[in-house]
Amino acid sequence: MGKALLIAAGLIVVFILCFFPIRKLDNFLDESRRSAEKESEKKEPACVMLADDMSEQDIIKEIRRFKDQHGEIGILIFDPSDTQLSEAIDKQINDKTQK
Repeated sequence: MGKALLIAAGLIVVFILCFFPIRKLDNFLDESRRSAEKESEKKEPACVMLADDMSEQDIIKEIRRFKDQHGEIGILIFDPSDTQLSEAIDKQINDKTQK
């Protein structure tokens, strides 16, 4: 009887002593997972190309989606027939996607 009580008391002590560090470890791992998810969300493309054949509703929808993902946005509208500007923009986009 004495041994069983001693074993039961020992198990209770071990449980109590292990519960709190394991709970802290669980919280740490959960926070780490959340941080990793936020970081992966930030890896979304930093630009979006809106084609001229898109409807106004689709353009607005895409702008809102992009704003929701990135917060602050800037919009550049240009004439693609200006080849020098188009080439500069394409080069900038290609440089960013290759990094």
